[in-house]
Amino acid sequence: MCGSVGAFISVGVLAFVCELLTYAGDLEALVNYNTGKSLDVIQVQKRIHNGLDRAVVTSGKVADGAGHVCDKSASELAGFEDLAVYASGELLAFSSDHSYMKFELGSDFRGKIKALHEAKPQVSLHTLLAGRVEPVVISGLPPDFELFPHGLAAYGAIARDAADRTADSSTEDALLLVVNHRSTTDALELFRVGPGGRQVQHLKTLTHKLITNLNDCVFITAREFYCTNWRSSTPGSFLDFLELYTRRPWGSLIRCVTDASGDGGVACATAATGLRMPNGIEVSADLQTVVVVTSLSKDLVVYDRDPSTGSLVLNRRVCLNMACDNLTWDNTKREGEVLERRPNLLCAGHPKALHFGLYYSKAPRHRRSPCEVVRITLDQSRTMGPTCSDREDSQGSCRAMGQRQDNGSRTVDTVETLFMDADGSLLSACTVAAFDSYVDEDTAGSQRNLWIGSLYDNGLVR
Repeated sequence: MCGSVGAFISVGVLAFVCELLTYAGDLEALVNYNTGKSLDVIQVQKRIHNGLDRAVVTSGKVADGAGHVCDKSASELAGFEDLAVYASGELLAFSSDHSYMKFELGSDFRGKIKALHEAKPQVSLHTLLAGRVEPVVISGLPPDFELFPHGLAAYGAIARDAADRTADSSTEDALLLVVNHRSTTDALELFRVGPGGRQVQHLKTLTHKLITNLNDCVFITAREFYCTNWRSSTPGSFLDFLELYTRRPWGSLIRCVTDASGDGGVACATAATGLRMPNGIEVSADLQTVVVVTSLSKDLVVYDRDPSTGSLVLNRRVCLNMACDNLTWDNTKREGEVLERRPNLLCAGHPKALHFGLYYSKAPRHRRSPCEVVRITLDQSRTMGPTCSDREDSQGSCRAMGQRQDNGSRTVDTVETLFMDADGSLLSACTVAAFDSYVDEDTAGSQRNLWIGSLYDNGLVR
């Protein structure tokens, strides 16, 4: 018995050392960035990174061809980890303290949440639109309610005002689904979003035995959604350590339906397994493709979804070569009052994953970590078959960025850097990026802002 345990630990230590070498190779390609300070022209340096031309943008510039310079909003607030993107163009974002999420081997994850709740941390919700960050009133929560928000999911379009909602009674309510890490177990909080996004009303708390270590969710309908269980064991435990630092494929996706038979007002079932830290998740406009980031294997997993059953079948994996976090759709075209959902995804994350995990996250108030936002353009041919498996190492990790040879039997997916803060001086360790969209009152033209948030850092980059 002792020999078996010793062998198991030895294998784990060996795998961890291999991971250090693997990450070191990835980091080496990301150390020499252009640090020019010109505000007139976007400074872009083309680098070859594992087979793909990658635009590396000077800290504080956005590669949109217009020379836009970024600045900071809501700097007095911290922890805008995720953004909920609505079809009407608004974004909703929680600001909260995520200090309990720091990995500490042997720590009591739920105990840290309880202690933080007793300290009464500030948790606030905000609407982002037209360059403004506006407070949102939260109603319907019981006294002394534990609310530690993480991933957010948006459903529907937010009514402009009460009269707009009354005029079209057939329109469904806009909803907000919030991953909530409580001191007892994880749960999902469902809110109704009021006109203008100025108020949300808590409707109910959803619990289920499969809702264990959630990260993010995505709506399919007002009653159906998928969520990522990003870790299989309690954070801080020895098994959690092994899962993180030996990159075990122990994460999963679950599919849930509310107002159905099941405990906590929701029925859930496992939809996919074998994932290395599944993180951000999204669904295509036709509801036939589900995409999920797997942060430890640095790729985007694409599933075909059966609309009649909700079952998922693996289609392909798109290599990213960075530890992406949350996903949003790059909604670039407005059709009347609703945005068209194009096949472009935005993903924010960590080009130096090991630096983030082992150094920055231990003291995020005193250290900095790089931030990168990539745009992923998915091929729409729906060609079946792997795009990463023939280029994986023994650990199942993608070794090339998401571009494929178009030989008639493969898809062509592309990945490009949209924003890079190479030293984290503007925003450290970003976790989400999304565009708002609105009609400018002066020009009557469609406008938008790119918003970028972070797990620990103060403010939002715009």
